[in-house]
Amino acid sequence: MIRLYIIIIVLFILAGATYTQNNIWHDDILLWEYAVVRSGAKARVHFNLGRVYLDRRLNDKALAEYLIVVGLDRDYPEVHNNIANIYLEQNREQEAVPEFEMAIQSNPNLPFALFTLANLYAKQDRLDEAIEYYLRALALKPASPYLHNGLGMLYVKRGRIEEAIGEFQKAIMLY
Repeated sequence: MIRLYIIIIVLFILAGATYTQNNIWHDDILLWEYAVVRSGAKARVHFNLGRVYLDRRLNDKALAEYLIVVGLDRDYPEVHNNIANIYLEQNREQEAVPEFEMAIQSNPNLPFALFTLANLYAKQDRLDEAIEYYLRALALKPASPYLHNGLGMLYVKRGRIEEAIGEFQKAIMLY
């Protein structure tokens, strides 16, 4: 009989623990905040919490988590890309540029980062660099009308009209 009581008590304890754990897993913010508490020195955990914050439009909290990630692991292209995008939303273009550069240095296959960095360079009148980054983005996404159009605009600014027309024609065909 005492064994039965012990088994029942253990079952209640385990049921309570399961209930508590399910409450944590029910909400992704709670889940990743809990994970940070349990293993706070891991870049992946902070990155995932930052991504959840970013998905919920909690950009300041996301940025704080991403900066922790950079402190733990500087060679993390996705985090630099996300930091750069937050900076863009906050109209902090000058701070976004080096973040995009670091993201691309770590992973040169990020077409949106290449495209955005090309646009930022174009705004800074760094047209040769902008053209280079448009071409790199086009190597990854050759069917993007936006990339062909943007490259065409840069060719116009450089006086390369024939090349601009070619890019505009490609953009029109892809729309």
